[in-house]
Amino acid sequence: YLPVGVAQTGQEFNTKDIDFGQPGLIKKIYKVIVTYKSSAEQLTPLYYAIDGTQSFSSFTSVITPQGNSGGAGYLESTANSGADWDIATFTATSPISCQSIQFQLDLPTSGTFEVNDMTIEYRVIRGKAVT
Repeated sequence: YLPVGVAQTGQEFNTKDIDFGQPGLIKKIYKVIVTYKSSAEQLTPLYYAIDGTQSFSSFTSVITPQGNSGGAGYLESTANSGADWDIATFTATSPISCQSIQFQLDLPTSGTFEVNDMTIEYRVIRGKAVT
C-alpha cells in the first residue's frame, strides 16, 4: 500500500458485510454519512448490497452535497481542488430493511477520491428476529 493519491480507472472499495453485532435481527438503514475529499464530481459513488447477496444497488435518491455541473446523482468535488474534507450524506428514498449490509465505493476514472470515515444511521427492529 502506498498512501499517495493517484487517479486510476476501474477501482472499487468494498466493506465487509456489516451486521452491527446482531446478525439475527432486522435493521432499517436510513442514511450513510461519509467524510471525503474529491478532486472531481462523482456519479453515484456509493452502492450497497444487503444480506450477503453482493448484488449492489446505488444510493441515487438523495446525495448531498449535489454536484454543480453533473446535477442530481452527482457528489460534488471538495474545495481547493480536492484538498479539503467535506461531508457527504447518502439517503435512501425509503429505509433499507436488512440483516446485514455491505458497501461499495465506485471510485472515479479521473481525479482522486479519499474517505476518512463512514457513519451509518440505522435502527434495530426488535420485533423482527430472523427465523
